[in-house]
Amino acid sequence: METLNYSLLQTLVNECADIDLNDYNEQTHGTFAADYSAASAMVSGHSAKTQEEINTMCKTLHASLLALRLKPSADALNGLK
Repeated sequence: METLNYSLLQTLVNECADIDLNDYNEQTHGTFAADYSAASAMVSGHSAKTQEEINTMCKTLHASLLALRLKPSADALNGLK
């Protein structure tokens, strides 16, 4: 029986937990929220059957994270000065 390693997925889920979707463009929320929910459930329930399934979930959540786009904010731009 294969020993499954959830450590990378757990780290990614932990990093995503603090994301405030109110700061991001609403067009990117849906995919990220669904992928985050699925990844969280996989980690908490250790429901994966194979390491490949875990790795695929990591790639999917990471892609959704990278697709998030911050809302334009004058305050954020002024903070760069």
